[in-house]
Amino acid sequence: MRCWMSFPRWWLSLLLIFGMALANGCGEGGANAVRPVNGIIEMTASAFGFKPDRIAMEVGEAVSLKLTSTDTLHTFTIKELGIEVEIPLGQTARVDLTGTKEGRYIFYCAVPGHREKGMEGVLSVSHRPLAPTRSSGGGGVYTY
Repeated sequence: MRCWMSFPRWWLSLLLIFGMALANGCGEGGANAVRPVNGIIEMTASAFGFKPDRIAMEVGEAVSLKLTSTDTLHTFTIKELGIEVEIPLGQTARVDLTGTKEGRYIFYCAVPGHREKGMEGVLSVSHRPLAPTRSSGGGGVYTY
């Protein structure tokens, strides 16, 4: 009978790496990234974190981010996109993300000390697969 201690160390290393990859999510936006529902993503800002802290959308998709602060003043900032919106305590702010280019953007709270305490997240924007749609012109014409 083999003891688990005789299990090759490289197998343990491989299992550890696989487990870390699963915990971090796979693909664009990660496995736990929130996608818009009816063009809206609802997010709360509180206790040095955003919920959700991973959001995903497609290039050209009309998306409105609805942000609510539950404890104090926060901001929603994406420096690369020129976005910085204040979210006062108990209030809701909206951010239009429509027209965002493909990429991975870090969003964070710019209130001093908040980002340093972990108040940030990731917005992943990817191209949607092109699917042909039949045009109204008839004659077998398809548009992309």
